[in-house]
Amino acid sequence: MKATKKDTISAIEKLLNDAKTGRLTGAVFSCKFSTWHRGVYALGDYANNADEALEAVTEMSRALLGIRERQRSIGMLYRLEVDPVTGQIRVPFCTDGSARVLGLTPERLQQDGNLIESIIHHEDLPRLREYSAQIARTGGLWEKEYRVLHRGGRVVPVLGRAEFKVLPNGNRQIDGVIM
Repeated sequence: MKATKKDTISAIEKLLNDAKTGRLTGAVFSCKFSTWHRGVYALGDYANNADEALEAVTEMSRALLGIRERQRSIGMLYRLEVDPVTGQIRVPFCTDGSARVLGLTPERLQQDGNLIESIIHHEDLPRLREYSAQIARTGGLWEKEYRVLHRGGRVVPVLGRAEFKVLPNGNRQIDGVIM
């Protein structure tokens, strides 16, 4: 079913509003970005003239720059996938803020997601595991303050907020922010 001009413009307006108000988290942003581009092309198909399409693209670009600026200022946005049987952690997405907040680059986290647990302060890790298991079972918003260890032994307090979702394969998907 092909979207109508009204449907396309409505979807784009919703994305722009979410971007302007800061409601796009990193995970949502990464998913919606492709939708956004499809919307631009669809809008271009329906546009009465090139100026109208250019104006829509320009406004979307400005909103995208605003999202990127907020990502830099809030810490790090991420998506984790956790296998509850093996405990294996995969990081399909995280922003550059991970280097500042956790002391680990996005590339490093994507190579070995289990490094996350190795940098959480040993006194905080059991409490975070227990709380995470509870949220994974019951659903809801995960929000905790804890400490991470940077190189050289520096202890950094952080606040994490995340939303858990159970995937069809039984793994847990966690979309969140660490500040």
